[in-house]
Amino acid sequence: GGLVVALACGAAALLALGLVLPWTAVDGGFAGLVLAHAALRLIVERRLGGCTGDTLGAVQQVAEVGLYLGVLACL
Repeated sequence: GGLVVALACGAAALLALGLVLPWTAVDGGFAGLVLAHAALRLIVERRLGGCTGDTLGAVQQVAEVGLYLGVLACL
């Protein structure tokens, strides 16, 4: 249930972003978000063997920066 809500909220946010930005920028932002999230998550899981609350927050912040950089790169 929680995953469905999270996916719905993420999709709504991307659709809202698509109303103010070109879709290429939205696609680039999503790609940046996914790449940043996956990269830091791999590093954290290999070094620490799992996630803690602090590393989860760090992954979220890095993913957000990845989104911004992806949008900026496409604009």
